[in-house]
Amino acid sequence: MKKIILIFLTLLLCIAMISCSDTAAKENNDATTVTTTESGSGDSAEDNAIYDDPDIPDDTVLTNFLSEYDLSLYIDTIPYDELCIDKAYLDKQVNDEVQSFLSAYGTLVEYDDEDHEVVSRDSVNIYFTGYPHDKSVEFSEDTLSGMTNASSENGYDLVIGSGSFITAYVSETEPEKNNPGFEDQIIGHKKGETFTITVTFPDSYSSAELEGVVVDFDVTINSISYIQETEVTDALAAENTDFDTAEDFIAELYHYYTKIDVFEGIVDSVTVKDFPDESVDKQDVLVDFLFRDLGLTMTQGRFEELLNDYYEIYRWQYYYYYGISSASALVESAGKDNLMLFFEMDMVQERLAEIVTVVE
Repeated sequence: MKKIILIFLTLLLCIAMISCSDTAAKENNDATTVTTTESGSGDSAEDNAIYDDPDIPDDTVLTNFLSEYDLSLYIDTIPYDELCIDKAYLDKQVNDEVQSFLSAYGTLVEYDDEDHEVVSRDSVNIYFTGYPHDKSVEFSEDTLSGMTNASSENGYDLVIGSGSFITAYVSETEPEKNNPGFEDQIIGHKKGETFTITVTFPDSYSSAELEGVVVDFDVTINSISYIQETEVTDALAAENTDFDTAEDFIAELYHYYTKIDVFEGIVDSVTVKDFPDESVDKQDVLVDFLFRDLGLTMTQGRFEELLNDYYEIYRWQYYYYYGISSASALVESAGKDNLMLFFEMDMVQERLAEIVTVVE
């Protein structure tokens, strides 16, 4: 099956709308071994059901719960003719995505030169073990076990410059804790070397025990490799994306970031004023305003088309994490109004990408 990229933002947005009432479904699912078919769904015929409501004609125009409001009372007119995106910024986003893609799917070749020193974009295989820099600090066993891969047979593959490990810490109030990032401190070392680096975990971190804490890591480099491909090839694109050529893949990256950037630019610059229902997310208000202002329409047929497309892409995630086994179950769980707003946002982004001006 071809791998899908650039889906994680969309997945998080859609799943975020699913109510907390699905917790029980997830807890039940956690104790169940999920068998998947080739299409990534649950293994029953019911799991493969696609949403279809034959009682509503395809051309029926749908409106969500915000239709009762005159949204122009809460949002100023959007100057669509002034929308623009900086080409250099767009190029950087696409290039960063290409580098990440190559890091994930390119061909790794180990350096022949034993004296090669690690540079940015190299892939290193390492063993690492972390412990408190301050010897008076004690970590729990769970924290300590999570900061080592010493028991691993294969080590850990890390692309230098990917930013996937702890990044640099900079503080004006606590300069004594300032340290370069984990990956930065591997640069310049050679295969076979064992050395110690010091990093500071972010002040906001997933583990409260590590927030803002200085940690030493003993690191051993097992191998250093480079990515053979310097650009996306047709073969890489065809094997790992839904596109047959590198040109089509790159074009989609530009399209994706164009529509995301212009939409985020509007979200950042437009204020939703004194909306009467405080329980409604103000971004949803803006999305529905843009949807109407751009003259877009959601029909039953379009809703079903978008729902089925998204459900097909994320089928196994919905099932595995939330026990949602069909597109119909997704509508029931998330709520049709919420899904309509989500699909409205997608349609708004597509339309904005058509009218935005890219400036050099």
